[in-house]
Amino acid sequence: MALTINNAQFNQFVQFAEQQMQAGKSKAVAEIGGRAAEGPLAGRTIIASTVDHVGTFIRFQSLKDDNNDVRDLFRSAVAKMFGGESNIPKSVLSAMKLQDYGKGKPLTARRIIAVKNAIDASGVLQQKAFEASISTFNDQAGMAKIALAKGYTKSELPKLAAATNLYAKATGCSEAEALETVAEPNSKANRLMQYGGRFLQNVDNFKEGLRLMESFKEWFTQVRETKNANGEATSLTGLNIAQSVTTHDATAAFERFVFDELAVNDSLDLKETDPEKIFGVKNNAAMRFFAGNRCLNFVGVLANMPPERRGAVYQVFDKLSLPLAETKEEALSREGKSAAERGVDNPHLVIGRILRHLPEIEKLAAKGALTEKNIVKTLFPDVQPRSWTRAAMNQFTHHIDTLATDVFRADAEDEAEAQVAGMKIQLIMEETCCTFQEAIEAYKTGRRVAPPQYMTTATFSIEKLDGTTNAARKQLDGNKMGDLWRPYNYAPADDPNNTSKFFIKDSANVAFGFTFPDGTSLKANAAEHAGNIPTILDKLESLAGKVHPRQQSAVMFAVSQAGVGVLKGGLTGLGVQASEHAAVDFTISKSDVTGDITIRYSSPKELPFAFEWTATVATDGTVRTTPLRVTDEATLKKELTSAAETIRNARGIKSLPPDEQEKVVNTILDNVKGDRDLLALLTMNDGLAAFGVAVNGASHVRSEEKIAKMIEELRGNINELRAVAGGNPRVFDIGLKQLATLGGTALKSGVITKMGELAAKEDLGVLKGLSASSSPEKIFQAMCDVDRMVNNLFIETKVLQTFDGDPRSIDSPGATEAGGATGLALGLLLARCDQDTLNGFRDAMHSAGVRKVMQALDMLGNGRFPEGTMIDPTVRVVISEQVAPTMAQELRLGLTNMVNDVLGIEETDISQQEPDKYELPTVESFARIADLIEEHTVVVFSSRIEQAEQNNFHGPMGHGVQG
Repeated sequence: MALTINNAQFNQFVQFAEQQMQAGKSKAVAEIGGRAAEGPLAGRTIIASTVDHVGTFIRFQSLKDDNNDVRDLFRSAVAKMFGGESNIPKSVLSAMKLQDYGKGKPLTARRIIAVKNAIDASGVLQQKAFEASISTFNDQAGMAKIALAKGYTKSELPKLAAATNLYAKATGCSEAEALETVAEPNSKANRLMQYGGRFLQNVDNFKEGLRLMESFKEWFTQVRETKNANGEATSLTGLNIAQSVTTHDATAAFERFVFDELAVNDSLDLKETDPEKIFGVKNNAAMRFFAGNRCLNFVGVLANMPPERRGAVYQVFDKLSLPLAETKEEALSREGKSAAERGVDNPHLVIGRILRHLPEIEKLAAKGALTEKNIVKTLFPDVQPRSWTRAAMNQFTHHIDTLATDVFRADAEDEAEAQVAGMKIQLIMEETCCTFQEAIEAYKTGRRVAPPQYMTTATFSIEKLDGTTNAARKQLDGNKMGDLWRPYNYAPADDPNNTSKFFIKDSANVAFGFTFPDGTSLKANAAEHAGNIPTILDKLESLAGKVHPRQQSAVMFAVSQAGVGVLKGGLTGLGVQASEHAAVDFTISKSDVTGDITIRYSSPKELPFAFEWTATVATDGTVRTTPLRVTDEATLKKELTSAAETIRNARGIKSLPPDEQEKVVNTILDNVKGDRDLLALLTMNDGLAAFGVAVNGASHVRSEEKIAKMIEELRGNINELRAVAGGNPRVFDIGLKQLATLGGTALKSGVITKMGELAAKEDLGVLKGLSASSSPEKIFQAMCDVDRMVNNLFIETKVLQTFDGDPRSIDSPGATEAGGATGLALGLLLARCDQDTLNGFRDAMHSAGVRKVMQALDMLGNGRFPEGTMIDPTVRVVISEQVAPTMAQELRLGLTNMVNDVLGIEETDISQQEPDKYELPTVESFARIADLIEEHTVVVFSSRIEQAEQNNFHGPMGHGVQG
């Protein structure tokens, strides 16, 4: 977690260190004294890069004293950041290398950067900032406790604290009173905290934000309600947005987007008193977007996007749409016109393509080159119209339909069949915003394409964002006419009147199924389970807690037709007709760490085919979905039969008596409930995970309940992984493979989510540019940095506390599981690399450079250090006995195998060189590798040993503390 370090003295050290590192001088002493106007080093300049043995003993002693002074100043600067040395996190203390203080050693630039990185990774300053901002409140822990008791998550505390502090100063109330106001959902202060940006920069901006909220409410009410005798809006702004607001009482939703724009757009003056100038369509891009009545059914996309990135969407639609009306008559003439008539045909596809090409669009905008022609060339390189005119964009859907029909015309039996195929291609492109070729492949193979970042498969309307659950409850209940009262059946797509196998035969039994995090299972329909509906509504509303109304609303809409609608066109490939009210089973889970709620949609057991997808709703109401996946009847039976056979033959299970064997297999499969990812997890590695579940569950007194609980814990891990992957199949696949190596052990709730968040924030730039020709020290630096990242993930998530075992034995219980956890951490890091980076890393790991690194590690492991190396004797022992052997055994093999796994490459496909053919490293390379390994020993390995001792277990890359 990168942090802004607001400490002038510490920043002086860091800036100098960065300059020295860029100049390749890792051993230079920080020149602080000569630059300081006051303090212990005032007027003194430290110039030595190594201790100067030439000259008198007095000079030598002076250098040692100066070096000690610099270290002490550095130590006090770090301590000041944390409010005292006793508060410095262990990982930061380890990076500081306190054992060198008082020994006259120079403070190296690399040491300073290592400490900065440790501080950035610790995240502790976030909590310190929270405590500092509540400066006058007597009980800091009590303040946090109050916020957590209300339902806020730990990750929300810093923002809550900042807003509380600003509100107290803005109004003059106590900070205890301020917290009560800011923490109250939908209060002005609470909404302003959610908008953030400029409003949280200072007290003046916060005050102006509170004033503008009142101004917006009055202005927007007038816009909505002021009409002439014919019922027409009388203001120009009103004419533009009249249609958008007449059917939606969505003041809160419009406020959200308008104030998000105010929060990030410096060109809008927060002190403006004329509401038309700051909220109106001419200046506020968000209001202008909605004024054109554009994409009200896809506002969830904008809600999911960071406000600072929405500008690309606004600008593209500004360019492709008709200009804003300049006169009343012109505005009136546009009322009721379709999106195509206003200039943008198929806005969903346009938004999706913007998201797929967001960096390119943002670059064009930054250069002032966002022309209509450039937009179309960038967004639609696969299906460009012959001319880039607005008229061409108005017919864009028809253009795609024509292209697709032409592709299938040669193989179709008649023109009608070709036209149907063309229409389906167009629908696939609309649904996924994929390329023309991807749509054709999806149509032919049934493979689903993941939606682009920020886009969901659900079509939430603007009502979802009103800040309450009123609209959502109405959607689900609706005076006994809502979605929960009317689940629909499935039918053959070609003959709805045929009572085939696709019908759930007894229509009275068609129902929505809900499984809640507490294990409660309830059915919902009008015929048999009407009595459950009020309970389901209450449980859905209580899932998020009262402090997250947007999350409450989004979760409830997600189980309505807005969430289920993906089935309407998604099952036609199986010849199945479904509606947005089709019967679905909802399995709901909640992260204990982030507060995210994940809904897994799956097919009821009565169906002969299977489908599934997920939606994850964050505390702010943003939604991430995974693609719909479907399996036909024959494939489903084959998968279940194969899975049963794999589980039955897993080691340990096949040795059970036949009746017990079948009982275990059936219990596992019954609890899988058609979850194909869970089924895959249990059957990977010859059923290793299933064996773990069986051996631990079957030995339990209440074995069936134990197995069911273990399966649900694994399902929770998969749900977390789905959310972390965010639709990236590489991230999900590699994560699933590594979960399979845990042998049926589930990580604690929230661990994968936290690991994924941390992995996404790590800077993998060290891997950029690696290749087979990279130098040994550059390769080794990359290996060490990746290992350090893994170590950080382990420390921050406390993942090793999941397992038990002897840290001194490679064969101890838990060794396999810890290896799997290491693979999961590596996978989440490396799976986010682009293909070129992964290929370069793979080539580097099989290069002559790595062979030189291995030789250096072998020499260090035998106690042979480069001549003249000045390393503390105790560190020499640790390097020789623990660090070098561990790296030699694990770093190269572990990282290489993981890269190969991510790329789908077998180890046998790559030529290997025998150990006795290793090339000797140069003396210079050997010295640099020794220098790197010393740093790695102090910064990473020592913290790993410390954690191993705390957890009674080994660290991520090593099999234990030797000797």
